[in-house]
Amino acid sequence: RIRKLLTKGKVEQAEICLNRPYRLLGKVVRGEGRGRQLGFPTANLDIAKDRLVPKDGVYAVIVRTLDESTADHKDIETDSQQMFGVLSIGNKPTFGGTVHTVEVHVLDRQEDYYGRNLEVFFSKWLRPACRFQSVEELQNQVQWDIQKTREYFQKALLPPNGKIYTHRAL
Repeated sequence: RIRKLLTKGKVEQAEICLNRPYRLLGKVVRGEGRGRQLGFPTANLDIAKDRLVPKDGVYAVIVRTLDESTADHKDIETDSQQMFGVLSIGNKPTFGGTVHTVEVHVLDRQEDYYGRNLEVFFSKWLRPACRFQSVEELQNQVQWDIQKTREYFQKALLPPNGKIYTHRAL
């Protein structure tokens, strides 16, 4: 049932079945650099071939970096380790891509993640992958994706006191 939900992009329902968000782990590898050129740098994740990658599309995700001390997948202990992101799965149809990629734009960060492991926790499906008629149309859509992601996490994770609920997210 969970696999079927993920292949349909229904990550919120899969989270209910799993009792936690579905997550992927991947090493950040070099991409074409197109995201950076468009003003939205992305970290391209090399996902293990045996992992189920959800349906092509755009998702709101929680991101964390893994190093020696967090490689055991323990829960995040401090709010400062949590980052939010917009993740895209697909073959970049606007640019005639043929390679299937998983790439994440980490909000409000300009870090170099090359060679590091990132773990992404799927929170919400935003929209299907699609081809845009122009680069400007794509840029406008990415801005909308970022805004919807911010709104989602603000509503879903911030109670009246403003403290992030890490136990709900992770």
